[in-house]
Amino acid sequence: MRALLLALLIAAPAPALAQVAPPVVRPGQTPGPADVAARHRYETDRLRARAEAAEAERRRQEQETRLVIESLQPERDPYAAPPPPEPVRAPPATSPARPDTVASRHRLETDRLRARADRAETLRRAQALEARQTVADLQADRRARPPGPTAIAADAEAARAERAAAARRREQTRQSLSEIDDWLDRGR
Repeated sequence: MRALLLALLIAAPAPALAQVAPPVVRPGQTPGPADVAARHRYETDRLRARAEAAEAERRRQEQETRLVIESLQPERDPYAAPPPPEPVRAPPATSPARPDTVASRHRLETDRLRARADRAETLRRAQALEARQTVADLQADRRARPPGPTAIAADAEAARAERAAAARRREQTRQSLSEIDDWLDRGR
C-alpha cells in the first residue's frame, strides 16, 4: 500500500501555469507603456510559477520522506495496546552533595536567586553612593568658583596684582644693577 502511494506521488506531474510571452520590441523601437506593463506581468507570473513549483517540490519531497520513514518502521498491529510512554526523568541535581529531589532543586534555585538579588542590591548601593559623591563634588566646585562676571573680575584682579609684583621686581633689579654700574663707572 505504501509503495503504491509512494509511486503515485513520484509520478504526479506538477501543474503547469499558462504564460503569455510579452510582445517583442524591435531594435531601435522604444517600448510603450503597454509593452512595459506586459513585460512586468510576464516576469511576475514567471517568478510566481517558479516559487509555486519549488514549494510543490518541497511538499512532495517531504511527503516522500515521511512515507519512506514510515515504511522502514516495523508494522504494528492496529488492535494492539499502545506502547507505554517514556518515563519522565527529572533533570540532574545541580549539586552532587544533595539528593535529586524537588525540594532540593527548589532550595538551590532559591539560594541562587537570593545571591543574585544580593549582588544587585550591592551594585545599587555602590552606584547610589558614587552618584551622591559626584553631586557633592560638583556642588563644591560650583561654590569654590563663582560663576559669571565675579569670576572674571577675580581673575582680572589677580592678573593686575601679578603684573604689579613683576614691575616691582624689575624696578628692584634695575636699581641694584644701576648701583653696580655707578660703582664700576666711578673715576679711578
